[in-house]
Amino acid sequence: MLFCNEFCEEVRAFRDNFLSAKAKYRFLGFAHSQLKRIKTHREWMRKPPAAPPTRKEFGLPETMGMTKAEIGAFEALEKRAMMEELSKEAIILYTKEKAYKNKQSEWNNYQTWLNQRNPVRAEMERKYGFDGKFAIHMIRTSRMCKELLETGKLNIKRIHDREELLSIRTGGWTYEQVVEEAERLEVRCEELYKTSTVLPRAPDINKIDAFVVDLTSRYLSKC
Repeated sequence: MLFCNEFCEEVRAFRDNFLSAKAKYRFLGFAHSQLKRIKTHREWMRKPPAAPPTRKEFGLPETMGMTKAEIGAFEALEKRAMMEELSKEAIILYTKEKAYKNKQSEWNNYQTWLNQRNPVRAEMERKYGFDGKFAIHMIRTSRMCKELLETGKLNIKRIHDREELLSIRTGGWTYEQVVEEAERLEVRCEELYKTSTVLPRAPDINKIDAFVVDLTSRYLSKC
């Protein structure tokens, strides 16, 4: 049984104070990750990896390699633009090891996807060329982000585009349409993030903290 007491009503009334333009990072971050998975899975279906990578393919010795700690140290230097302090041989070795590790990770991810995916969704991917569940959530989330930056309101109940979104899951859109719309929405959201003034750039943390402390104190005093 669901119910909403006086404290719940206060939280509901206060909810807009939690919203800010920074929500763009959460929404687009999720949408971008879904698009990457859709593209990766499609590539695996079209050109499945034939075998795991070998160190020989990357010109690396079989019995000696860089540890994760060593690679991590090199990556830290790379981020700080300090690679020139290393010898040419060390940089070449690091570059090869990193390429090999990345290819190995791709192979492991492919095997996980191949052996653990849901049979129903696997058939859906085969039939339509993409995972409809990933696609529908990606487009829905991107549209919510766009609407939020345009109006300052979060529209969760997708009444106006519900049927269109559901059709994506069952092949109503092509792979090309899904990717094109996702990329268009991402560009539009980035533009709105720079220009929209309907939301603050960040939530007022002091105001939120004061609200939480006051609400908690009054709630505990009644317990």
